[in-house]
Amino acid sequence: MVSQDLVNKATGFTLSEIRKWAKLSQEELSQRLGISIDELEDHEKGNISAEISFILNHAEACNTIPEDTFNQIIGEVRKRSER
Repeated sequence: MVSQDLVNKATGFTLSEIRKWAKLSQEELSQRLGISIDELEDHEKGNISAEISFILNHAEACNTIPEDTFNQIIGEVRKRSER
């Protein structure tokens, strides 16, 4: 079974990688999402669970396809659970 902590860390890592791919700073993305930089950092560190609405908004703000974001998260969870 996969722990919630592992999912949170994998999600945070993936969201951070997507932000970097989109060439956005944490400041730019937090402004687009209407959240504080601290909250974005907590998401990217996996300190808090990202709700589906957050992931959808994140994908839109980064001009990516939400389905790709979810697939990347699932891939990262699988990779981390095999360690």
